[in-house]
Amino acid sequence: MFAALREIGRLGSEESHEKLPIKELKDNEGSLCYVVFDDDSKTVSLERVELYEDVERDLAFMGNYGGQKDQLGVTTNQFKYVLGFDEEGKAVKREKKFALQVISQRLKGTELGNIVDSVLSWYTPDPDKFKDVFEKVRNSKDCKLYTVKILHNGREVILAKEKEYRSLLSASGETVEGTCQICGSNQVLENPDYPNGSILKIFITDKKGFLPHLFEDNVTLAHSVCPSCRSLLVLGSNYVEQRLVSSMGAINAYIIPDLPPRGLEQFLKLYEPSLEGFLLKSLEDVRNAEKEVDDAARDLSVEPRLTILFGKRQQAKFKVWRVIPEVSYLRLIAVVKTFNRSASLLRFSWSPSFKDLYASLPVRETRDGVDPRYFLDFFEAIVLDYPLDPSFVYKAFTESLRCRRYETCENRETMRRSLEDLVLLQHIFIYSMGLLGLMSVSSALPRESDRSRAGEIAESMGLKGGRKGLYLLGYLTAQVGKEQAKKEDKRKAILDRIDFEGMDYEDVKVYANRLAESLRDYNVLQYNEAELGEALRLIEEDSGSLRNPQENVFLILLGYSYTTKQILESTSHRE
Repeated sequence: MFAALREIGRLGSEESHEKLPIKELKDNEGSLCYVVFDDDSKTVSLERVELYEDVERDLAFMGNYGGQKDQLGVTTNQFKYVLGFDEEGKAVKREKKFALQVISQRLKGTELGNIVDSVLSWYTPDPDKFKDVFEKVRNSKDCKLYTVKILHNGREVILAKEKEYRSLLSASGETVEGTCQICGSNQVLENPDYPNGSILKIFITDKKGFLPHLFEDNVTLAHSVCPSCRSLLVLGSNYVEQRLVSSMGAINAYIIPDLPPRGLEQFLKLYEPSLEGFLLKSLEDVRNAEKEVDDAARDLSVEPRLTILFGKRQQAKFKVWRVIPEVSYLRLIAVVKTFNRSASLLRFSWSPSFKDLYASLPVRETRDGVDPRYFLDFFEAIVLDYPLDPSFVYKAFTESLRCRRYETCENRETMRRSLEDLVLLQHIFIYSMGLLGLMSVSSALPRESDRSRAGEIAESMGLKGGRKGLYLLGYLTAQVGKEQAKKEDKRKAILDRIDFEGMDYEDVKVYANRLAESLRDYNVLQYNEAELGEALRLIEEDSGSLRNPQENVFLILLGYSYTTKQILESTSHRE
């Protein structure tokens, strides 16, 4: 992974002679606001200009230095680092977060350092003393970037453009003898001091508490990197963090291409992230993606792969949920093609994505963070071709269905889907995992033959015996739900009789009897006696197939959801 990041960084460094990890603005509408320190008149003012193309690189915008790092950046999206106080007039920590003070200390004795010192001889971060500029800055909501301009002896100095300042930004630190783990050179950094919150913070080298049983002299044994490789790693991680991140619900997938150096520039577009939950944009059109990947494999004599890093930026660290290395691009294509095939057979109007898989699982999103373990277990098994225990699959899916029914889900994507659509999505994924050989399944998808009778539909899904009986109970549940909806019962109280945590054989029999009562109460039993009788007979004769309580619930809900979908489509056509 780190070798790949270095190669991406090398590609970026060839485009610019400066090796600075520039951050790109997401929104280019607004103003660039110069905070002008007039050293001649001893005044401070605000000067606005329109944002211009490549302003981030021109003014060395590298984001803000979080945590305990010194704020070296004078180009920032927060004026407190330039003026030394925030919107409420509270001063920042002067030695660490007031950029002019930090730069003064770092450039002591240089010409540029002397100019900054001259400004600091009369300017102090005091909102009362510099009330005019404080009010202007506080009310300037259109300022997307702030930077420093100094007027000194009639000369205009834009600090971010000065060579001395930019050299300071690219400095790496002191070196010691050692072996670089990336290139093998014999001089390594005493402290790589990677940017806060970056992918590279996977290696936490600036806190010795994370390096147990190592003397201070041997700290570099834990992770050692030379200045050149560090610079390229920072550029590479910066590129990935800005351009190769795909969101799935509340978690981010960082896409790290795994290609030979000679093919990286040519085929980097293959790794463009999807905004629709497919991970990669090319997977939104798998036919075209397959051709492009085949072409790349032929040209490079190696199959394109990628490392997928699920994680989250934090103020000083980088939280890692899962690293999935060496994922085959062709495997991803095969997976999405299987999803599409399953959805087509079930007559779904959209192509299921990994974001839909995320929505189908009990991911917990709370104020304290996200717990994506279920999703990551499923995702990793699917893309790396690992088997999944059917009991685990049904348990996870029914847990998600239960919270959706009672509207207690902590997964926002789950709450955006109806219960019926959620069941059908889960059925698509179950069938897809069967086709991919990840689990044995007792059901298939309905064939394009006669779909009019519930029993035939169940059989066309591969359901037999007791499992077919469960599907028929779901069909009958939908018939009761239809009548309840007519009476303005939008929640369909019949579903409250289903135990979403699981139902064993005895529970299923009790539910079947209650269902018969409801059919009678709504005067629809006479239209469904055949299905009810067949369901009871099949369940009685094949009780051994009802061993998994979660699967039992899922098959009842599958019959309910598929039938409800048919009812809604039929009603829509009549209207």
